[in-house]
Amino acid sequence: PAMVQQFVCHPNDYLRWPEYDSLDIPVLCLRGEDSDLLLADTAVQMAQRGPRARIETIAGCGHAPALNVPHQLALVADFLSAAS
Repeated sequence: PAMVQQFVCHPNDYLRWPEYDSLDIPVLCLRGEDSDLLLADTAVQMAQRGPRARIETIAGCGHAPALNVPHQLALVADFLSAAS
């Protein structure tokens, strides 16, 4: 998609690891298994650095899960319950 070209042509515009690493809050990262924007390697880095995000990969999903099915909603509810 055209949106991806912005990331491909100007990748340094989106390097935000210093900001991410400074977070001091629980982080849940929901990524679609087929995402071409949030790559699996990036999600792995998110789990290994900074606030050490909890990564949940949604099978059969593109970039962003719609959060309109019980399983996806349960991931968010469980995360919020654990974080409070």
